[in-house]
Amino acid sequence: MRNDSVVSVEDGTDAFDRQFALNIISSENDALFEIDEALRRLDGGTYGGCEECGCIIDVPRLAALPFVRMCIKCQSEAEKTNRRYHHFDVRRSY
Repeated sequence: MRNDSVVSVEDGTDAFDRQFALNIISSENDALFEIDEALRRLDGGTYGGCEECGCIIDVPRLAALPFVRMCIKCQSEAEKTNRRYHHFDVRRSY
């Protein structure tokens, strides 16, 4: 017979493992969504433009994050004011 504290620890570990796996799936789904959106913008001729101010997003930024929706200035401002203009949190993806 197993000790109740061992079962409790194992249950906690299982719950953590489940939550960890769900977070990975969620991050992957978010990434796929943003990639699909970037492809739609590419097809629509709006890829590379900031969705906030309309300026052209710098090529190195697009090369590093091809699905990015805002220029660095607008992204910084959005983060300062805690606004979420896009579904995907870049910081969670890496």
